[in-house]
Amino acid sequence: MLNFFRNPHSCKTFTHADWNDLFELSRQGKLLSQVAHAVRKNDLEAYVPAGARWILDSAWLRFLHAKRQFFWELDRIHRAVRPGETLPDTKFADAPIMLLKGAAYLAAGLPWSEGRSSVDVDVLVRKENIPEIEKRLNLAGWLSGVKDAYDEAYYRQWMHEIPPMQHIERRTVLDIHHNILPALGRTKVDAELIWEDSILLKDGRFRVPSPCDMILHSAAHLFHDGELSNAFRDVVDLDAMFRHHLAEPGFFERLMARAERLHLTRPLFYAMRFTHHLLETPFPEDILRDSRRLGGNLLTTGLMDLLVPRAIMPWRNAQHPVGLSAARTLLLARAHFLRMPMRMLVPHLWTKWWKKRKEKRERK
Repeated sequence: MLNFFRNPHSCKTFTHADWNDLFELSRQGKLLSQVAHAVRKNDLEAYVPAGARWILDSAWLRFLHAKRQFFWELDRIHRAVRPGETLPDTKFADAPIMLLKGAAYLAAGLPWSEGRSSVDVDVLVRKENIPEIEKRLNLAGWLSGVKDAYDEAYYRQWMHEIPPMQHIERRTVLDIHHNILPALGRTKVDAELIWEDSILLKDGRFRVPSPCDMILHSAAHLFHDGELSNAFRDVVDLDAMFRHHLAEPGFFERLMARAERLHLTRPLFYAMRFTHHLLETPFPEDILRDSRRLGGNLLTTGLMDLLVPRAIMPWRNAQHPVGLSAARTLLLARAHFLRMPMRMLVPHLWTKWWKKRKEKRERK
């Protein structure tokens, strides 16, 4: 799988077993439709075993269906919020919702969005607009799935988002953020800076982050959130974004300066380090050298080198590497540590453990 995403033309020498591994691992990593796109884009269909071409055709059709459904959801969200009507904050009245991650890639028509299927939508809104936007979405059928009072308070008081909302008919999920990292986290990001650099899409309905902020948000999501189930897809996204901007004069100097302003230098360092290590992103040597000043000490970097490749890759069940569970547990613990101070984290983890234990007893 790594060989394919480094260079799709490497599949010209794949055996049937190689193709089987690529399909299985890509399916686990939710990358199969991106494999289908790469095969189509590079005219590599003739190298796919005849009996397996239906797998990629099916994946591509699922992506096209998900893409249509995604744009339908965007239209429904826009109609529900009705940005033309007054919101508490009118500074960005033209488009008070900013699309994030996959939603931004697809809506902006960016090259790496092709094949990246996700019907769920992540958005950023101004914190003062949340009550009114949430009320309008409730009226249109989006409701919070969180019923527990503790979890409700956890999201609204400690996190950078409100509880996820799901549409009562279509079951699609909408995640509404007011920042890109938790409010109580060790890394503080000024969301206002992201709004000020955001770009209004041509249709005037939504905003998306600037190219630098797209990369930094993807890096922060990968190395702060602790969600490892689809982590390799984030690496593929970052590799594509870096390659897209490599030829742009001065881009990486601007990106590093932006990371310093948003206090996201460490996630950017890891993003560049691991895309280069795993996917051989062709950074010029001077850019790699400059990026090292953004990183941590040798001990921290060495530990991440040991943990990250094991933890974020999709693995076949029979081929789990030694230390996989430990690597994922340690990175999850790191994410919790970054999310809130210890004086709050320890009681929170105890409460979550006790609630799960109680629920398990009640199910018996």
